Amino acid sequence: MGIRKALVLLLLASALAAKEREYRGRRVNVDEPPAAQLSGHVPLRPVEGEVTLDGTAFAIEKGSTGPRVATSPGGAVLAPLASGKTVTFKWKDGKGAAREAVMRFEEEGGRWGRHAARGFRYKIADEEITLLDLDADGRFDIGRDGFLAGDSTVACPLVAVIVLGRETVRILSLEPDGSALRAETAPVAGTEQQIDAMVALNRLRMQHGLLPVPLDEKLSLSCTAHARYLAMNHWDSSTNPHSQSLGPKGASPEGEQAAKRSAISARAPVDAIASYYLTYYHRLEMMSATLPRIGVNAEPPGLAVVDTGDGFADAPPAEGAEAAGGGPAWSDPYFVPADGSVGFPVAAIPEMPRDPVPDMGRRGCALTMYFRPPGPGIAGFRAELVALNGRRETRVPFLVADRGGYGWVYGIVPEGPLRGDTWHRATWIYTLDGKEVRHAVTFKTR
Repeated sequence: MGIRKALVLLLLASALAAKEREYRGRRVNVDEPPAAQLSGHVPLRPVEGEVTLDGTAFAIEKGSTGPRVATSPGGAVLAPLASGKTVTFKWKDGKGAAREAVMRFEEEGGRWGRHAARGFRYKIADEEITLLDLDADGRFDIGRDGFLAGDSTVACPLVAVIVLGRETVRILSLEPDGSALRAETAPVAGTEQQIDAMVALNRLRMQHGLLPVPLDEKLSLSCTAHARYLAMNHWDSSTNPHSQSLGPKGASPEGEQAAKRSAISARAPVDAIASYYLTYYHRLEMMSATLPRIGVNAEPPGLAVVDTGDGFADAPPAEGAEAAGGGPAWSDPYFVPADGSVGFPVAAIPEMPRDPVPDMGRRGCALTMYFRPPGPGIAGFRAELVALNGRRETRVPFLVADRGGYGWVYGIVPEGPLRGDTWHRATWIYTLDGKEVRHAVTFKTR
C-alpha cells in the first residue's frame, strides 16, 4: 500500500472515530494571574469606579479604612478590598440562572486591579487543561479567554479547535461560568512517528502560550518523500540534505519542495524536535505564533524531515478567535522564553550551516523577542539579563545573536550555560517612534 493511500485511509478512520460528549470541569483556585502573552489581555484587569462581571455592575464605595465593593448588584453587603484577598460575587444572568465569580484584588501605588481566582480543570483527549477567565469579566468565552495545558504556567488563547495530545478537539459549546463544555474529539491521522513529533512540539509551544499546531497531510507526504530519498541515497549527514542532489534515485518534485522548507536530522523526528529547541535558527519557525501546521515524515525511522516553513507566512484566522489581523490575537512583541514560564533549558547546541554567535555549543540557550513580520522600525536594541536569588540579582553576560534573514526577531545568547532551577529576568529595551520601550520577562530554568 502506498504512503498516500495509507494516509487517506487514516484520515477517513479519524473522521469516523470522531466522538461528541459533554465534559464537566473541576473548579480549581488560580493563585496568581497567569501570563498570557498571545491573548492580548492583561491578566490583572484595572478596577475603575465599579466592577462589571458579565454585564452586571457591582458598586465600589470609598470607606474610611479603604474601598469596599458590593458583592451583589445593588446589594447592601459590602466587602472591603484587601490586596491579595478574594471577593465572591453573586448575581443572576439574563435567563435567571444563579451565577458566581471569585476575584482576587491587588493594590499597587494606589491603583487596584483584579484577576479571576477560579478556573475549571478538564481532562479531554487524555490531556489536562485548565480554563481561565483571562479578561476577568466573570464569564468564559471562546476567542477571549485562555487555557493552561498540563503544568504550564503560561496561558494559550482559547479557540474553537485545539490539538490536544494526539487528538483534535472542537469545542461546540461552553457554559458561561466555565463549568461544562461540549466538544467533539477525533484522533489526528498519522503514524506513531509523526504523532510523537507533533505532540512533542506542541508541548514546547504551549509552555510559552503558543497554540498547538496540527499535522498536515500534504506537507507530511512531501516530508516522507524526501526522507525516503535520503535513505535510498545513503545520506550520512555529512552533506547538505536541503536538495535532491545525491542522485536521481527516488527524486520527486514533492521531495524537493520538502528539502528546501524543512529542518532535517539523522535522528527520529521526536528527538530532532527536542534538539531544534536548543538551537537558534531552527527554533525560530517552530516557535512562531503564526505557525499554522507542520509536516513530519512517516518513515523511515531514525531520520527526521520536519516542515515548519509556514512559520512566518500569513496564517489564516484561528477558528473561534477574535483577532483583528488574522490568526489568534497576540501581543507584539512576544517572547521565548515567555514571561512566567518554567523549565527553560540551560544550554544550547550548535547548528548547521552556521551559528548565531561563535562557539554556540558552549553557550546558554538563546532568548528571543519576536515581532509580527516584517517587524517595526525599532532602534537602539539592547538587553539586560540577570539571575535572581531572593532580592539579590547577578548579572549574566551574553552575546547578541546575528539575526540572519529574520529581521523581525531579536535574540541574545548567554555566554555560558544558565544556572539551573533558577529564576531569571531578561529586559528587552529598544526605541520605537522616539520613545524607549522596556519589556521585563521573568522565567525559570530546568
